[in-house]
Amino acid sequence: MTTEDQKIFFPRLLELIGVPNTRNNRNFMYAWSSAESSKAKNNPLATTWKTEYSSYFNCLKKDASGNCILGVQNYKTMEIGLSATAKTLKQDFYKAIIKHLKKDTDTVYRGNLAMKAAFDKWGTTYKLFLTRYENGKYGKVKSGTGGSTLPWLLAAAAAITVTAATSGKRKRQGFR
Repeated sequence: MTTEDQKIFFPRLLELIGVPNTRNNRNFMYAWSSAESSKAKNNPLATTWKTEYSSYFNCLKKDASGNCILGVQNYKTMEIGLSATAKTLKQDFYKAIIKHLKKDTDTVYRGNLAMKAAFDKWGTTYKLFLTRYENGKYGKVKSGTGGSTLPWLLAAAAAITVTAATSGKRKRQGFR
């Protein structure tokens, strides 16, 4: 997605997820997009939310027959990509990201376990996001948790992958 398209996409996404459309929050999104480096059409954060108007950009998981059942999506239009990304971010797994954006701050904390869990669930390493955030001059990265530890730990626990009882393999819950 071009920089000009991102200047349209991210303000609209912030509104759809119910957080302030501010410079701090747009910078957060630009840094995240930079960490994703997504080439998927109308999908700068590389969500896997499937719609009837999307196609696979890549395949992250196949069924027993070799058919793709999970992957980053290409979206036919920006509106479809916006809707899919907003639906993904509104899931419980990503509450820590929404909570951070509601604060409208230019500071992100390395020790925020809930944010780390949310980014890990999404499939983007928190460390890479922090590097892009800081090196891109989008904001400050500080040590510590940025607040009380218990809420972060509870949110992190909610985002942890579970073991599938039938196969013994790790299985992701929800959509990215």
